[in-house]
Amino acid sequence: MAGHDPEKFDGMFLAMCQRSEKGIEEVLDCLFSFLVRKTDYYTGGTPGLAEKMLMEHFKKYEKIAEKQKEEIKKEREEQERKRKEKIAKRKAEEQAEMERL
Repeated sequence: MAGHDPEKFDGMFLAMCQRSEKGIEEVLDCLFSFLVRKTDYYTGGTPGLAEKMLMEHFKKYEKIAEKQKEEIKKEREEQERKRKEKIAKRKAEEQAEMERL
């Protein structure tokens, strides 16, 4: 999709999520209700096409979410490692100072 802006509808979707009293489940229900009422999403293609399209997009973004989750985990682990190194260094410096006295 040349020129596809993934954030194009963020404001609208965010507003929907914020107004939802029951969370993402209600938002998804509203989306699928809209598709059945206002489009031919379920009936306009060959049998199974709607589900196939849905699952292709779901799997695409599931992979992206898993990758992001792994990156965040690695970043946190690196931050924790640096924090522990800093503590160990400070402890060693304090120990060295105590030994000098």
